[in-house]
Amino acid sequence: MKDPSMWFLDHNYHEPMFSTFKGINAKEHVVGWYSTGPTLQENDLDIPGLFHDYAPNPVLVIIDVQPKEIGIPTKAYYAVEEVKESATQKSQNGSSS
Repeated sequence: MKDPSMWFLDHNYHEPMFSTFKGINAKEHVVGWYSTGPTLQENDLDIPGLFHDYAPNPVLVIIDVQPKEIGIPTKAYYAVEEVKESATQKSQNGSSS
């Protein structure tokens, strides 16, 4: 059975790729990561914390590889930290492209 709470980010891949991006063209920046959705998954909300090493405000793009409508099959999300009197809470805001 597949456990949706279990996931892995391959740092051995991302660290050299991040260094390569910086070395090849300093004008290019890592802005986040993508997933081939079609929808946002629960564990996708945990990934922004790891990507803060690569981008200060990482963006998640969900790409629907089997779209049912005409148009660009993407949705973009970014984390928003909301400070309330009792606690700090993070949520995801999104937009369709």
